[in-house]
Amino acid sequence: MNSKYKNAPIKSYVNNSFGITQKQEAKFQKYAGKNYTGIDLQINPELKPSDYPVKPFTEIGSLRIGNNEMVITKAEAERIIDTLNDALLTVEKKYRLNIFN
Repeated sequence: MNSKYKNAPIKSYVNNSFGITQKQEAKFQKYAGKNYTGIDLQINPELKPSDYPVKPFTEIGSLRIGNNEMVITKAEAERIIDTLNDALLTVEKKYRLNIFN
């Protein structure tokens, strides 16, 4: 992972995607998509006790999806979560209502 926090003394990842074998990666990619095993977030190692409670503009970490990586704030993380939840609901509703392009 080519991360902003790559020189951090302690690296803390949410999904620990670096720990999967190539065999496991191939299996996951087959049923879940090519980026499935490449989705992870490295927690910002520079967070301090004074950063809590975490404010909307606080950088919470570095989000990686496949070969793309970006540092995100708490507010951006919440927006990503909301957007993806809405997308999943919309896809399900289209199916249930039989609305296809």
